[in-house]
Amino acid sequence: MTLKEKINDQLVKALDAHQVQVLEPHAQMLQLNGVLAGPNFTKPRTNMLWCDRGRGVWEVFVDEDFYYIGPDADRRKLFCGVRQSRWLALAPDEPIAGNLDRAVMSGLEFIDSPLQHVWRKYGDFHEDHLSPPRATQKRLETFGRVLSVDQLRLPPTRATPAQAQGVACVVETVARHGSPNCALILGGAGSGKSTLARLAAVRLLELGVERRVLLIHGAAVCCGMIFPPQRDERLGKALEAALHAGDVLVVLEQFDLALGQSRVAANLVADALDAGLKMIVIADEAGWNDGAMPCEELRRRLQLIPSRPLPSEEVGMILRQRLGEHPFADRFETTPETLATILKQANWMPGENPGAALGLLEAVLTRAALDDQTLISPDDVYHAVELYGAPEID
Repeated sequence: MTLKEKINDQLVKALDAHQVQVLEPHAQMLQLNGVLAGPNFTKPRTNMLWCDRGRGVWEVFVDEDFYYIGPDADRRKLFCGVRQSRWLALAPDEPIAGNLDRAVMSGLEFIDSPLQHVWRKYGDFHEDHLSPPRATQKRLETFGRVLSVDQLRLPPTRATPAQAQGVACVVETVARHGSPNCALILGGAGSGKSTLARLAAVRLLELGVERRVLLIHGAAVCCGMIFPPQRDERLGKALEAALHAGDVLVVLEQFDLALGQSRVAANLVADALDAGLKMIVIADEAGWNDGAMPCEELRRRLQLIPSRPLPSEEVGMILRQRLGEHPFADRFETTPETLATILKQANWMPGENPGAALGLLEAVLTRAALDDQTLISPDDVYHAVELYGAPEID
């Protein structure tokens, strides 16, 4: 089998979509023309050549006029190899070893290519090669929190039947190869938008769609940015870092705040989605009346998924689950009528259910623990609601 034949059909189609040509000049050589490069290089694209030197050792070449001009001294040393026949041999500290996919991934990492995520998705790697580079991890953490499956499950949450339907819609949307492949979860404060996104993210990681989650908040993107172009630039860098990591699902909260009615920001998101970035975005429903989009570029790329109000029975299920897992739960006994009273009186609390009911439950449990109570009854619920300024108690 030739080197070109070792590349699977899905990967060939993905490369063609990125205008990359696959050639095989000789039996032991693979050539990719027009490979996208990262920032701080002399050209946005370069031709690359991989030569099999036997025993699993590879040599990588780029165009002779392509080299690194950024501040990273270690990366600059890679481009100090021998020039021959219009090619520049890369000079890594250690030989490039492994199968073809691993060799190609190493070359793409050398030039900081956005195509890394394409090769990670379709390539054949050993598990030890899939661990993210420390530099990539550190770069991602400058924009948000990098979460694993276990971290996403804290606090422990089980989806109710209505939430499970929403999770299925989000997972199906993000797993698509064509547009719309970004789930936009809409809802009011406390309606469970973030929980829906986390449950869906866990499922996507379990399915192997991506391996890590980068949680970004729109407020963090905008913080300290006096002028809109500064905010757009920071958002673009965050999306670029996620793309270069190649195995990251982005969960962007406060999406409307991150966009800020900027067409530049909207187009940055659209370009990242077209490049293959997997995203779940969350926004308050107030700014998206009748499915309104900030620009046409996002209209066909976002799938609106409303965080619908949960039935009272399911809110009760969530309350019982939270009560059983609360750290103070073993300090006192709760009467059967208490949760029903919380569910009824949650209308006086700010936000929507289940957030409003959970907030009232937390208030009652915390006050009971502070007062060293041994029994919680509906009277404690009425007392908590009255303390927080309810105009009337039924």
